[in-house]
Amino acid sequence: MDLTHLNHISDSNYRLFNLRKSIYFANIWVHQSKDVTLIEYKDNYFIDTKEAEILIEQLFLLSDGKYNRAVSDIRVENHLVSENAKSLLANNRALKCFKKKTVVLESLPSRINTNYFIKAHKPITPFRYYDSLNEALDWLEEDEGLYSSKELSV
Repeated sequence: MDLTHLNHISDSNYRLFNLRKSIYFANIWVHQSKDVTLIEYKDNYFIDTKEAEILIEQLFLLSDGKYNRAVSDIRVENHLVSENAKSLLANNRALKCFKKKTVVLESLPSRINTNYFIKAHKPITPFRYYDSLNEALDWLEEDEGLYSSKELSV
């Protein structure tokens, strides 16, 4: 499979996933052997209620009734999410299919926004954020933990 279109081709973990769905603002990947869904956001998109509803619907359909884990890769440029979309993404039927959810990010604004999202919207599943896909996948594979987040250290 040609992976040159990916934002983070240097991240070899992407090779462990198969592309299942491509929508105009994100690609949804599923791990080849583990119950892990990867949402790779595309550059320069504003996620509003419409996009959140599309994403929720696709994740729900792809879960196929399985209780799995998810990671969102937001290491992109100009990734903005409205407050209404954040509320939908924090508590919805697709998220209820996930045991755990994590986000991979790299910029200070993304850390601040994700920290705010966790504190203000209180996702219904354990939720953390990491700087690398390796760390995120390692945490997803750990035993179930308490609701927690990686605190912002500025």
